[in-house]
Amino acid sequence: MTTKKAKEGPVTLSYTGELSTEQVSRRPQVLDRDAFVRFGVGTDLGASTDWYGELLNEGALSQRHVVTLSGGGHTARIYATIMAQDQKGIAIGDNRKDYSGRINANFNLLNDLLEIGLHTEYREAHRDQRSSSSCFDMALKMNPTEHVYDSTSETGYNVLVGGSEYYNPLAEVMLKQTDNVDKWLKADATVKLNLPAGFSAQATLGWEDRQYQQTHYVSALHRTSLNGSYKGKGFHGYSKTVNVSFEPTINFMRVFADDHTVSAVAGYSYWENNSEKL
Repeated sequence: MTTKKAKEGPVTLSYTGELSTEQVSRRPQVLDRDAFVRFGVGTDLGASTDWYGELLNEGALSQRHVVTLSGGGHTARIYATIMAQDQKGIAIGDNRKDYSGRINANFNLLNDLLEIGLHTEYREAHRDQRSSSSCFDMALKMNPTEHVYDSTSETGYNVLVGGSEYYNPLAEVMLKQTDNVDKWLKADATVKLNLPAGFSAQATLGWEDRQYQQTHYVSALHRTSLNGSYKGKGFHGYSKTVNVSFEPTINFMRVFADDHTVSAVAGYSYWENNSEKL
C-alpha cells in the first residue's frame, strides 16, 4: 500500500476547502426558434427551446473538503486524513460524490524491541450516470419550437413517443435512475520483534474488501416504457470481494569483520480470496 508515512514532528491539524464551478466555453451553433421558423425547416409548435442548454448544469458548485492530522514522536507517530467531495457535472444527470479516509501509524515500544505499523485506507464513490452523449446528440436534432415541459403530463415533461430517432432528451435523463456505488477498504498491520544476535521475527496481516452496487430504474412513464408497453423496469446488482493475506517471517543478519554480511530469511505466505455476486 503506497501512502504517506507517519513522521516525527509536532502534531498538526490542517483543513483545506475548495469550491469550483464549470461553464461551457463553446457551444455548437444550431438554429434558434426564429431562424427555424423563418427558413421553414419544420412545423412551428409554439415554443422557443434551447435544447442544448436544457441539458447543462452550468453554475452548479462543486466542493471538496480535506482534514489532515500528522505528527508524533519516536514512540508513536500518526498520519491521518479524511476527504469529502461533491462533484456537480456540467451535464444534468452526471454527478459524483466521494468519501475517503486514511490512517498510517507507527509505534516503537519496549526500547525499540517491538515495532508496530498500521495502515488503513477507505474509499467510497457514488456515481450518478443518467446522462450520456446520445442525449446531447439528440439535443442538436430537436425542433427548437418543441415544448420541453407538459403540465398535463404526470411527469411534468413532454414525453415524446414513437421511436428512438426523436425524443425529449431532458425527459430521457430525468425519468430514470442510474446509480453506482463503489466501496474499498484496505488495511494491513505489521508487528516486528527485534531479537538478540541479529535475529528478528515479523508478521503482516492484510485485508482488502471491495463492494460494488448498482441501482438502475426506469419510470413507467419513460418513453422506452411507453414504446415497449411495459410498466417500467428496475435492476439491482451487487458484488463483493474479500482478500486476506498473512506473511510471517524470521530474519537473520549479522556483519562480521566490518565488511562481511550474512543474511537469511524464512517465512510463510498465505492468501485467500472470497467473492460473491448477485
